[in-house]
Amino acid sequence: MKPSSPPLPIPVALFALVCLLALFLTSGGTLWLAAALGVLVLASYVLNLRLPTAWLPSLLFGGILLALAILSTPQDGPGSPSTVIPPRPIFLFGQAAAILMTLQFYRPTPKDPTRPRLFTLLGGVLLLIAASSTFEEGRLGQLIPILVVLLGISLRTLRGRLTPHRLTFVVLGSALLGSLGVGWLSVKGIRDNREKITEWGNRLMSEHPPLEQLGMSQQPTLGNTFGARGSNARVLRLEGALRSPHLRGAAFDTYSENRWGPPLNSRTYDSIEAPQLNLPLPLGMTSHSVSATRLQSGNPVVFFPLETFSLELGDVEQTGWARDDSGPIRVRAAQPYTYAYRESTEGAQGLMALPGLRSAAEKERYLQLPENLPKLLVPLAKKITKDAATPAQKVDAVTRYLLKNYPYSLTFDAGFLFPKDASNNMQRFVEGKRSDFIARFLLSEPKAGAHCEFFASGAALLLRCVGVPTRYVTGYFAHEQEGPDTLLVRQRDAHAWCEAWVEGKGWITVEATPPTGWPEQNKTPLEPWRRAWEWLEDRWLGLLSWLAEAEPTQLALALLLPFGAIGLGALWQYRKRPSRVVLTITTLAPPPELATLAKRFEAALHKNNLPPAPSQPWSEQLAALPEAAQPAARQFVILYQKARFGGESANRNTLEQALQTIEEALTKHHASR
Repeated sequence: MKPSSPPLPIPVALFALVCLLALFLTSGGTLWLAAALGVLVLASYVLNLRLPTAWLPSLLFGGILLALAILSTPQDGPGSPSTVIPPRPIFLFGQAAAILMTLQFYRPTPKDPTRPRLFTLLGGVLLLIAASSTFEEGRLGQLIPILVVLLGISLRTLRGRLTPHRLTFVVLGSALLGSLGVGWLSVKGIRDNREKITEWGNRLMSEHPPLEQLGMSQQPTLGNTFGARGSNARVLRLEGALRSPHLRGAAFDTYSENRWGPPLNSRTYDSIEAPQLNLPLPLGMTSHSVSATRLQSGNPVVFFPLETFSLELGDVEQTGWARDDSGPIRVRAAQPYTYAYRESTEGAQGLMALPGLRSAAEKERYLQLPENLPKLLVPLAKKITKDAATPAQKVDAVTRYLLKNYPYSLTFDAGFLFPKDASNNMQRFVEGKRSDFIARFLLSEPKAGAHCEFFASGAALLLRCVGVPTRYVTGYFAHEQEGPDTLLVRQRDAHAWCEAWVEGKGWITVEATPPTGWPEQNKTPLEPWRRAWEWLEDRWLGLLSWLAEAEPTQLALALLLPFGAIGLGALWQYRKRPSRVVLTITTLAPPPELATLAKRFEAALHKNNLPPAPSQPWSEQLAALPEAAQPAARQFVILYQKARFGGESANRNTLEQALQTIEEALTKHHASR
């Protein structure tokens, strides 16, 4: 290092120190490198040392610090975990931003003094993003107001150095103390009223249930279009011998006013123990193992077929199972998240076949119908199943009726269902407009096309009309082949179907949507940009998986190898550069007789107030001599150079005469002044 450049402004240094303190606190005090970097920031004002201007020393110094960060960060990561990314990569990212920020205090700034300040502020913001991505509160909430004030003052320094003044320090100190007080009061207020705030939030969420963007809505609602069908974005990757394409997410058992319930956010979720997710395989049945990787965050639901009897959730942070409501199972886990399930042959009663319906009271729940719907649908249901004696035959009859008589359409528009017993046109209009969507779908003439939600709801309600318990199910229909024994599930593969309880078998899948409406028949071509993006996503998920599993020494070596290669490459390029040829011109001393004359000539010049100028030849100094002395001086210089450098013999008498003429002319010139 070398001394150069003034240190960064004090507000920028304070901002950096508070950012490092935030990272240290959110890590639970385990990131000692953050404290060491704070010492380096303070040392930059005492040592006044700067890195060389070349980029290689800065890169190597930063690489060494990053290797220390990797080696010093525990494998499980400090602090509490994040919902999306494991804690260790979060804190490694935070320490990398801290290193970037600290290096700016040792960068020379001869040309652009604002660049290190800007990079310091950028590194601090990235560091705070990492610190706020964990559930470890620490004192971060109280530090935020101080950081906002310091960031504003630091941005002001980008326009020029603040003039140090006593009033400036008073205002700065008052602002920091005020910010600290605001932060402390805000955090205390939130903690003291956390239950009320949570209650308000839950009330707001219940009044406006959000639509999940990944194949599951909190409460399915029938409409003109399928609410869960979406884009080509990938959701799951399945590897293994998949038997059933119906990946079940959640089931709903109550129907009212075009909605299925209960909503997912109103169900009771119990934590899960591993033995609860492993049922014994029935005798005589085979099983297949499938591994599923969640490719997008945002939906905690675990998807798997109805016949799944064993589920391995893997490394998760939190689990929940709405067992009394036929699911779903939800987990909170870091990305990329992978789980595995084993499914049996068709008809096996797996985890999602619970609860079984053994009594009339249990069956009653899955036979519920809205008050005015039976009088409309029961006659049609009995007509469809008039030749069916068993529940299985009724399921088959209703399925065949829907597949045969109703076309599939991505939209539904059946107009109004006009009751025949209406006394006047106005009553017909009002009653028709208020009629249930399923009634309008099943009873309108001519038959109108609809999407899978209508076919699943129609099958479920028609079967309930003839005494067969059913439930409405949402999930995905897996069909897209990515490779051998590998399937991709996209958002566009969202699907709805129903499940029916058949005595002697249990719960079975009922697919009443025409094949032309299955997701595999309605897929759209992938855009070129999406293929490129998916390739990048796979590389990124692979890197995150490797970071989560790699040992600290492996990470350090992986980081040092690129830096070592860069250093070797720079050294190789340096050695390949052509050598600089330095020409040294050796000036030989003049002969003694010429040296004496040269000293007399320079003395004459000095007498004329012309000091010796080693870098200026004699010929350029002659113009300053008096006019009477210039001809003789010019003759002396020419003769001297010929004798000295031209190889001619020196005519001492001629040089003596010219020099004497110069001295006499200079003497007369000074006497006349």
